Amino acid sequence: MAQMQLEIEKQLAKKSTLAEKVGIPGFVDGRRQKLNLQFLWERNLAQIQVLVNDLHTQIENYNEDLVHALIERDDLHMEQDSMLVDIEDLTRRAQEHATRMSSRGSKRSGKTK
Repeated sequence: MAQMQLEIEKQLAKKSTLAEKVGIPGFVDGRRQKLNLQFLWERNLAQIQVLVNDLHTQIENYNEDLVHALIERDDLHMEQDSMLVDIEDLTRRAQEHATRMSSRGSKRSGKTK
């Protein structure tokens, strides 16, 4: 859980340095500022292309992070399933052992009477 929080904070700390250099808003309070139509109309083609490239890069980074998170989630699910199977096996063995012990106890108590 702490690792996920660190990843989130790392993502929020990432800034688009190229976009910021050409005057495109970056992050405020961990959230990307919205671009309005007026802002875009005031930019030239080169600045808009930088913005587009920056957004593509961010999309790629988010996709990579998502893939890693999904792989980690799947690994954790498999580990959880394995633990649940182990718990079921141990519970079954404990019940079988308790049954054997109780049947031995009843046989011994029957002999002593």
